[in-house]
Amino acid sequence: MADSFTLTVPADAQYRHLAPDVAAKYVEVAGGTASDGQALSSALDAAIQALIHGSHKHAGIDLSFKVAAGRVEVQLRCEGKSSSLTHEIHGHQH
Repeated sequence: MADSFTLTVPADAQYRHLAPDVAAKYVEVAGGTASDGQALSSALDAAIQALIHGSHKHAGIDLSFKVAAGRVEVQLRCEGKSSSLTHEIHGHQH
């Protein structure tokens, strides 16, 4: 089982790709497949893009990750806005 963790990355395009990359690996550590990781990475990238629209490029994006019941749950916060994302782990073994 993967431990819960938090991550903060700058909204600047140079750094924000780190969160989807970390999310992809987290899914694999939690028992998912590489395909699960890529799917979460893509979904998280889209969620980040929507969340940071209109934000300052030096703003921080706070992300909280946890695994629960065969899913990865991600909470996102940036400059007073928030969003959440849940992704099923298809390769998860119960």
